Amino acid sequence: MYQNNPELNDSTVGSILLSHPKNDPIINIASSRYKVMELASEIFFEKWDDYVLQHTESHIYNHPLWFQALEHEYDRKGFILVCTDDCDNIKGVLPLLATIGLPLKLGDLVTTRRYSSLPRTPLGGLLTNDYRVKKILLNEALNKVNEKGKTFLQLKSYSSDISGKVEKIKQIIWRTSYFVELPDDPEKLRFGNKKNHHKVKWGVNKAKSLGIELREANSEDDMRIWYKLYLETLRWHFVAVRPYRFFEFLWKNLRQKGLMTVLLAEDNVNGKKRLLSGSIFLHFNKTFFYSFNGRSQIGLASHANDLIQWEAIHLAIKLGYKIYDMGEVSDNSSSLAQFKTKWGCCTRPIFHYYYPLNEKMKLNDINFTENVKIKKLIWRKIPLSVTRQWGILTNRFL
Repeated sequence: MYQNNPELNDSTVGSILLSHPKNDPIINIASSRYKVMELASEIFFEKWDDYVLQHTESHIYNHPLWFQALEHEYDRKGFILVCTDDCDNIKGVLPLLATIGLPLKLGDLVTTRRYSSLPRTPLGGLLTNDYRVKKILLNEALNKVNEKGKTFLQLKSYSSDISGKVEKIKQIIWRTSYFVELPDDPEKLRFGNKKNHHKVKWGVNKAKSLGIELREANSEDDMRIWYKLYLETLRWHFVAVRPYRFFEFLWKNLRQKGLMTVLLAEDNVNGKKRLLSGSIFLHFNKTFFYSFNGRSQIGLASHANDLIQWEAIHLAIKLGYKIYDMGEVSDNSSSLAQFKTKWGCCTRPIFHYYYPLNEKMKLNDINFTENVKIKKLIWRKIPLSVTRQWGILTNRFL
């Protein structure tokens, strides 16, 4: 066991931790003693839930239910690195889930075999207020990667300071995220300048004039109908879908705890309701996330998505959220960037961190850019049942 050392400083913590004995998880920093444990989500759930609730900077992707949703989606167990002090108070958590990685190195580093925090998630799960604990958790994660071999560590964050804590972890800017800062009073809400605000209201009023109505999903039957729209939307964009069991888990668990809202936009055709568009919103602490969308081409043309966004933003204000996060946009998605920009969004980069980093490896997303227009045209003709199965099979490796 390491002895207390008053001369121990931040610059020496990493090397000490990297060499600590495997049978002795106790690490001393100055007069504090820290213990790192590796726990399963179901064992640690209650304490993790309490820690996230008390943490001022936490968001939905830090929540244990999100981690369990990923375990359910991938049908494999992850683990959580937990750092506690000598009084067993939690000082930080780092959840990790192993991925298989795509064969033939498709997508290179972004989709390779790795320990990720967290896969298919815009932001990661590392959560602590103490920079020393952050370094301890990161170095312990590096130990796991080194023990495994031929595996990378992947972390995701809005923060640009992770790589400075552990030099061997390298940083890249992944994508740009769009968000709206919410006022306390909805009357003070403005989407950009006067012209842009008017444009937004025009789209909302257009949808209402066409008789489109909005409601919250209230049954799993609603989710199944929405899922078909989701399949159609991702087929249109040539993106791998997530399995229905993932959304079923979200519905049964996150919604039950008030962490999920599903808004559906419908019109009326000969007395029968028809779903045009629907979106899933995940929310916790300060942030209301626009997370998943499904829409028909009719819904797109009728501005149903505008109506959903308008109502969701006003709902977020009503519920007391401070940030409306519209999610990330890749560099080659100019139309999506335009849609989010018109809502008066601010932007910020999402950082990805990797260890070890081979400089020869590419850091882009899965490379489908060659002949992408031709591929999309062909893909959009393929039956949904086929694209769904392809997405589910691909998802196992991501």
